[in-house]
Amino acid sequence: MFSRMTTSTPARLRVRGKAAISKKVERSQAVLDAIRNLQERGELCDFEVRTGAEILPVHRFVLQISSEYFRTMLQTDMIEATQGYVEMKGMDEKSVVSCVRFLYTGEIDVEPDNIHNLLNAANLMQLEEVKSICCEYCISEMSVDNCIDILALFKQFLCEKAKEVINFISRNLSKVMHTTVFTEIEKEDLDSVILCNATSSNSTVLWIAVSRWINGDEASRSHHTASLFSLINEIGVACLIKLVITSRHVLSSQECKDLVARSLFEMTKEKRECVEAHLDISNYILLKQWTEIYRDIFDTKTLNDDVFSFMESNLIEISTCSDFVGLSIDDVLRLLKCVKAKRLTAQVRWQIIVVWCSGQRRPIDSYSTLFEQVDLSKLPISYIQTEVLPDRDVQSTNECKDIIIEAMCIRAKRNETHRQNTFHRSASVRRQRK
Repeated sequence: MFSRMTTSTPARLRVRGKAAISKKVERSQAVLDAIRNLQERGELCDFEVRTGAEILPVHRFVLQISSEYFRTMLQTDMIEATQGYVEMKGMDEKSVVSCVRFLYTGEIDVEPDNIHNLLNAANLMQLEEVKSICCEYCISEMSVDNCIDILALFKQFLCEKAKEVINFISRNLSKVMHTTVFTEIEKEDLDSVILCNATSSNSTVLWIAVSRWINGDEASRSHHTASLFSLINEIGVACLIKLVITSRHVLSSQECKDLVARSLFEMTKEKRECVEAHLDISNYILLKQWTEIYRDIFDTKTLNDDVFSFMESNLIEISTCSDFVGLSIDDVLRLLKCVKAKRLTAQVRWQIIVVWCSGQRRPIDSYSTLFEQVDLSKLPISYIQTEVLPDRDVQSTNECKDIIIEAMCIRAKRNETHRQNTFHRSASVRRQRK
């Protein structure tokens, strides 16, 4: 009924060229799409991710190849592996759903309102790709106003791009430090910002930033002043003279004062030449005090001379300030003996002495010593009678009175000589006319 089947050798395909070829077809996207379709239809799913009201059917193998979190969970004796589901408690429902769908699609939507929740979910599930996408989004949207918040976010979730945020803050510190959230930056992050930017050209900005940060919580941060100052390697003269030595944070810390003193008294010759240009009424007396405090430790003579040079040039102005009365009698004598002071009128020199003497109770011999620096004989007798003699300091010592009386006698004699000379000249003129 059936014919006998025979086996014959198939004919060999006669082609020119290679005898065989190897062809690879890209199937990864097709496989991914197929797996995604299975998940969407709930087919072949053997596990569930539960979050709030959502129950997501998933495949164990997809979770395990995508997440170390799920791999550990499903390959050990954890209760979730046996009960067939995991409950994502305390997590944002939408973010969990987005992360699970990412495992199947490779797509995720990131926006300002969900960035924190997404990072939280991705961090728990150990989805580094999602974390990276979120961080890239933050970097692209980073500004002066939000960089501190982004840095805190990156530090919280251990994002690798925190260094980029530090660099951004460092480059824009002059603006960032004036934002309302700047004082929320962590100490270690402020250290990093300073180290990225610690040059003399930026020292003023850095010190202002440090001061603003300390002021944000002075009670718990003031003890960091010394360590923060030490990070500013090349602090500029202007910053040192105008800002640092007058800072209450510096003045309240001996450690910080010692660091600042080293910067002051060991500065280069080029920097020392700029000191006087940055002295003013608000800082000269402080710098003078620094030179006195540290004269046994450092060579303070150069800076002390700079201070006196400033004081000599601005003697009238500084004599009207409250700090002037704190000078020693030797300081006042040095000022009155300088060339510029000698050009002042006797009345101005007298007023300077009166200001200093009235500041606080002085030794009796101070008055007579200072009065010798004023040629009282050049003062009008009326001025001596109304302003000099009634002064309580003059009245307190006979030596002062003797100086005043002697000056008045010299003045009277000079006036008489002048009167006689005028009379003789007038008589001579009259005789010549006759």
